[in-house]
Amino acid sequence: MGLGIKRKKSVLIDTVPHVGFCILSLSKLCLMKNIYDVYLKAFIPYHIKSIPLYNDTDCQATYHELPKKAKDLSSFNQALRSISKNMDYSNFSLCHPLYADVDDASEKERLLRDRINNKKKLGIFSSEIGEKIPIKACFAAPKSYMIQFLDKDDVKIGMKGCRVRNLDFKIEKFERFILGQDDKILLRYDHAWITARRMELFLKKAKKTVISGLYCKRYMLDHNNSLAYGHPDIIIHQLLHSIIETVVHNLK
Repeated sequence: MGLGIKRKKSVLIDTVPHVGFCILSLSKLCLMKNIYDVYLKAFIPYHIKSIPLYNDTDCQATYHELPKKAKDLSSFNQALRSISKNMDYSNFSLCHPLYADVDDASEKERLLRDRINNKKKLGIFSSEIGEKIPIKACFAAPKSYMIQFLDKDDVKIGMKGCRVRNLDFKIEKFERFILGQDDKILLRYDHAWITARRMELFLKKAKKTVISGLYCKRYMLDHNNSLAYGHPDIIIHQLLHSIIETVVHNLK
């Protein structure tokens, strides 16, 4: 799609944000449709209940509930094998039941062939966690989540607008943080972004203090109110905050 420009009284109206919004929305719809057609439908014949937990632009977290009569994960692995031509299972080891518990030689050959052909292939679904076993998860918003695995020192963490990934958080503490319920956690980092004005690109930088993981792209006045960066009231708020801190410190 091209750039739409309307000319009137020497004023340029840039329609790129609207085009970008439509592309992003359509991509999400296509992703959800493909997830159902390619992935989720495979579990229906095995009576495995699939519950979506979290969606982002290019991924989805799903909880699979086995039937009460199921004694092991054999039906779950069979469902995974049935869609191997559309999946990248290269991060599963060959000793995993997905590959190891196959008696049919022709099926095993097909699985190994799909494993080679689909590795890192564009347009193919893959498991981000592989054969890791999650035991706890907290999904608050896109790019605001944490997953804890059976090995409790192994975690996967994401925070919207923040490049810091290796944070020493327990999952319960992380949940309070992203919901803005813990005043003692403050994360400050340098944020840079590209903006446009009158068809020219500019690079802007600002120091951001993350109080809530859900709203870290705005300056937080408190847990319920925020301002866009560059707003003149931010300076007033910071000045008042510093005065209050000084007074409290002197009283102590």
